[in-house]
Amino acid sequence: MPSRAANWGQILPCLMLLAAIVFCAGCSLSAHTSAAARFDGAPVVQIAAPQPEQVFQAGALLILQARVDNAGPDLARVSVWLDEALLGAKDLPNSSNADSLPLTIDWQTSQPGRFTLSVRAERADGSEGRADVAVQVVAGSSAELPTAPPPDSNAPAEDGLTPTDDGINLKLVALALEPPAPVCRESVTITATIQNAGAADASIVGFIGWEFIRLSTGDIFESKSAPVAQSLAAGTSAEIPFSDSVSRHHGEELRLRVTIDSDNLVPESNKEDNSHSIDFTLAPGSC
Repeated sequence: MPSRAANWGQILPCLMLLAAIVFCAGCSLSAHTSAAARFDGAPVVQIAAPQPEQVFQAGALLILQARVDNAGPDLARVSVWLDEALLGAKDLPNSSNADSLPLTIDWQTSQPGRFTLSVRAERADGSEGRADVAVQVVAGSSAELPTAPPPDSNAPAEDGLTPTDDGINLKLVALALEPPAPVCRESVTITATIQNAGAADASIVGFIGWEFIRLSTGDIFESKSAPVAQSLAAGTSAEIPFSDSVSRHHGEELRLRVTIDSDNLVPESNKEDNSHSIDFTLAPGSC
């Protein structure tokens, strides 16, 4: 495997650490804050994507989705590491004092090898939470990429539950934009219609994640996620509105892809119907 030390100069500028934006406090999308919440003990870090040992082509954009639970107002620092090299850090990242802090991290891969990405969350008292995920980066065309092994359907979910065929099945069935023709740098309201097609009630819907894709190249140029403070009974549907704006690639055809339960908190019988996409051309506006 090639030495990585000589390539940090290529890798370091490629990482962008962004706290996911939480919208509509008090509506269906909220930060789960509570004045009475306690934040004893270390923060708890979970990495939802990528999957362990997932394979990426050199030069591809890797999107790491993480979440810090038991965060609180004294969360002093969140840092991101590639093997033992510090890629980036954000001090005092939890300005809203939320108990759960979602993060989206972009890393532009550059060289083949096996790498471990780590997310560390440090409290002011010195306690620390950490999560790691190992990925493989290979050279060659996408047709040559090996596929990651399928998840074990019998493995417990993160909350200790095991999915069943007649359990929860969240589906994202429709997307709508308002205005229908988004304008560069102007807010657009995105409404995702989700349905619980399973036989069991969902006590939480988890996270909703969204990404903007440039269709001419296939590149994901923006990715975010936010928690959804909502349950969904079996057989019912709900509309989840949130807002965002796009400030790049005006005049081009873009794709918005939205995924419900994007960090896999909900044990479902089927994860293949959690995403939905809509294409649009971005009007130039003030860009």
